[in-house]
Amino acid sequence: MTIYESLAAKLRKDILSGRYAPGEMVSTEGALAAEARISRTSVRSAIDNLVREGLVERRVGKGVYALRAPPGTTIVELVVPNLSGLWEQVANGAQDTGAENGVKLQIYNANRILEADLGMIRALPSSGTNGAIIGALHRMRMNEALVDLWRQGFPFVLADQRMNDIEIPSVIFDNHQAGYLATQQLLRLGHRRIAFVGHRIQMPGGGRADGYRDAIADAGLPFDRSLERIVPLDPSLGDKPLSFLEATQFLLEQPAPPSALVFHNENMAASAYPLLKRLGVRIPDDISVVGIGDDGQAEILDPPLAAIALPGREMGAAAMDILMRRLKDPTSPIEHRVLPVRWVVRESVTGRRE
Repeated sequence: MTIYESLAAKLRKDILSGRYAPGEMVSTEGALAAEARISRTSVRSAIDNLVREGLVERRVGKGVYALRAPPGTTIVELVVPNLSGLWEQVANGAQDTGAENGVKLQIYNANRILEADLGMIRALPSSGTNGAIIGALHRMRMNEALVDLWRQGFPFVLADQRMNDIEIPSVIFDNHQAGYLATQQLLRLGHRRIAFVGHRIQMPGGGRADGYRDAIADAGLPFDRSLERIVPLDPSLGDKPLSFLEATQFLLEQPAPPSALVFHNENMAASAYPLLKRLGVRIPDDISVVGIGDDGQAEILDPPLAAIALPGREMGAAAMDILMRRLKDPTSPIEHRVLPVRWVVRESVTGRRE
């Protein structure tokens, strides 16, 4: 956990536990910096977080004052891998649905700093929050922390992840449909050597890589294993694998390279654009490219990226709705929702004869 996140967590706990009454002065930024022996900049970042959460306010020339939520307010923690693109949409959906139900939403930006994220998850039962929505972080140690949280009976919903062995409420995209639809569209354009670069994540009904393989099988084509390059999500497992860019370059340098690439997510596809340009591979003249996810940068790439759109806002809304139901009736059936995806055609794909 970063220095300012640690301070924010301490102040949050103090405010929610009732140490400071609403309207009571907490301290000044200067005094907090001296007490914690950290910079004023770090203190300012911590206070900024609490201001956004509605827990404190700054009073010019006076200091920081508590604004603890009134008794009876439901407080939900949203834990996301980052606060851009897809996860920004998820946060907006959760916030809008929560506001309709009088929920106070706090957002924790994991930033994939594993130790900080683990500490945050483990502290949830004593944080003063009523429940949580936790975005997929896909790390073995994080999954262990989620199991511990479940065993303690703390109410939470998983977003973009579903546990295989225990029943935790979840909302996921139809990942199998995403991989299938991306590949199917390329097949319809005449492509036959279609590569997949990404992760194999096991989900009920199959993941994106499974959808890619099933689309090829349903087209009556033999599956060429050399065209599927899987990069492990958790770098702590096994030897250091090829990066997805190294895997992409490996595919393009084969004697019979693919005519189309499906990337596990939009960020992978966008990051591959400079590599393709450096290798002299033109999009879409030499190769068609599709990314799964359509979070804003796809349409500003050159050429704009064809994509499978994932309903992020709907995911946040659904996760909040499920959590609210669980908080009202903890004995209600565990819900798992699967959200449909859709194809967005753009200039990074073209027809092909093979």
